[in-house]
Amino acid sequence: MWQPTLEETLQLYQRHAKHLEATHWGQYLALASDGRFIVGDDDVAVFLEAVQRLGEGNFVLLRVGEMDVLRQVSGSVVSGHYPYGAEFLLGRRILDRYRVTFDRGRQLVVERL
Repeated sequence: MWQPTLEETLQLYQRHAKHLEATHWGQYLALASDGRFIVGDDDVAVFLEAVQRLGEGNFVLLRVGEMDVLRQVSGSVVSGHYPYGAEFLLGRRILDRYRVTFDRGRQLVVERL
């Protein structure tokens, strides 16, 4: 399973997805290590399509232009919030589909119900 560091994720984003900022700012982006990507308005839809097209554990889930990184880990999603802010905002669309566990501000684990 691919588990890039924050620095590797930022380099990958700069190489393969930075150009999306002009037309897709704020949209969700699934970015694979080989530069393939999926972009869309619905985070859950992008995630599910990425699992099918890119393979489970083979991508990071980001927001175009933002540093909010979601990394898929063993059927779960782990979020590290980099570096703008220390609060996570979760809507019903996520809470109705996933179990959310906060680990004392170090990570956020989201498991599909």
